[in-house]
Amino acid sequence: MTVLLVVVLLVATLVTLAVRHDGRPTADVRLHDDSVWVVNSDRGLAGRVNHTIGELDGSVRSGSQRFDVLQSGGVVFVRSESDSTLSRVDTAALELGDKTQVPVSTQVSLGAETLASVDEAGAVRLASVDSPSGIGEGGEVVAEAGRDSRVVVGTDGSVQV
Repeated sequence: MTVLLVVVLLVATLVTLAVRHDGRPTADVRLHDDSVWVVNSDRGLAGRVNHTIGELDGSVRSGSQRFDVLQSGGVVFVRSESDSTLSRVDTAALELGDKTQVPVSTQVSLGAETLASVDEAGAVRLASVDSPSGIGEGGEVVAEAGRDSRVVVGTDGSVQV
């Protein structure tokens, strides 16, 4: 009986200490994709340079030698001039997503989770990165800015024309 009482008191003491203990401070780890996407026009490749390890750790084939990359944090799009398309890059699988038709003469900007475009006539269109088709010719015109206008999306998603 004495052994049982000692075991119960020991367990009760340990449980009480565990419940009342504040724990130890831990580092607040903020994961950040610090990779930068670069292009190799000759090979038609867009590559991800992982700054942390200093290496090219993946690439996608653009299907064209005339293309560019738009990047905002971990969101990446490939803009192909040869077939007038914009495709989101699946950065985990290193694959291009569905193509959105965007004429070469249309200027496109990316910031935060927002895409914006302005065509030659000055029609401004906006879209979320999850549904980029809104910046194509069939998308809703949200403003008329006039010929030869430019559009810029800030890192907070704000749009300036």
